[in-house]
Amino acid sequence: SSGGSDGGEGDTGTGSGGAPSDGTSTAGADTAGSGTGGSGTGGGSTAGRQVPAGSPLPECKPGALELTLRTKVSYGPDDRPAFDIIARNTSSVTCKADLGPKNVVLTVTEASAENDDVIWSSKDCPANPGPLFLQVPAGATVVHKV
Repeated sequence: SSGGSDGGEGDTGTGSGGAPSDGTSTAGADTAGSGTGGSGTGGGSTAGRQVPAGSPLPECKPGALELTLRTKVSYGPDDRPAFDIIARNTSSVTCKADLGPKNVVLTVTEASAENDDVIWSSKDCPANPGPLFLQVPAGATVVHKV
């Protein structure tokens, strides 16, 4: 998706990370929990441009990326949930980040269950199990759909 977003349709959770890491995030099925519901990402969010692993761009340094998750608050029984991982480069250097399923894992759990039962995880059946390097311009934000 390109263009800015008002973020008004979902809960947003924020964390910081860098490549490589396990990047595990959790979101309750009822979307209760921590996060800042309805916050926007501001202007300038664009779909991330994929670059080859061997590209001359440096990998984003740990702590240079601020990761945010955006989704709708609820879905109907026949809806296919969609999640946006928003990566904001807080550094002054354009870099590449591996947002592939081995580095960034999104797990949805049943928040009301005693054991936080897993409802779905992006690591279970990734469409492309390999690395997914995206160019993240300095001071900019890119969006990757999961």
